[in-house]
Amino acid sequence: MKKQIIKSIIAILFALLIVSLIIVYSNNKFIANRESLMELLEIKEAETFTPINVNLNSDFRGDGEYYEIKFEISKADYNKNNLEYNEESYYDMLIECKYKEAKDENTYICIRRVSEMYNKELFEKIKELDL
Repeated sequence: MKKQIIKSIIAILFALLIVSLIIVYSNNKFIANRESLMELLEIKEAETFTPINVNLNSDFRGDGEYYEIKFEISKADYNKNNLEYNEESYYDMLIECKYKEAKDENTYICIRRVSEMYNKELFEKIKELDL
């Protein structure tokens, strides 16, 4: 009985170790591509730039695939980089757009959609990042 409990504990610890390694690898890969992602988004200098996610999606209208890049940036860094993202919420309808919303008084959450159909060059560059 005691040996069975010890084996179970060892198996659980091993599983937790594997899951932890996968999470660390994924986070490091994302962080390593931070600078490349900033360059593609034309953000030259921004200490507060924090990628949230990069997703490859399919358009429901059949117009093809698009990447949706979501990131956080301070309003000061946003202005310093002369970014121009829309504030209207119609971005849900588009597969090629830039949209921002205020997270709080000092921070924006920005969304950039890049479609293969409308911006093939940038789409391919994002694809090469392997996020």
